[in-house]
Amino acid sequence: MLLTNGPVGPGEVRNAQTVIAGVDPVAIDAYTAQAFWGDITPFRHIRIAYDLGVGEIDLSRLAVREIAV
Repeated sequence: MLLTNGPVGPGEVRNAQTVIAGVDPVAIDAYTAQAFWGDITPFRHIRIAYDLGVGEIDLSRLAVREIAV
């Protein structure tokens, strides 16, 4: 995952051995923040995008499917 200079980089990356995919960029960021950092609060851009109506941050409202490979 790209940790700095997103969304285009170059920046610091972290190999999490995980693929997170979806059609809602806000939901993807919210899911990733929750999964790897436990909280979306430090990521202001997620809240701003949600407030602008770009996507969803409430993970309970999403149909999340996890697949082990």
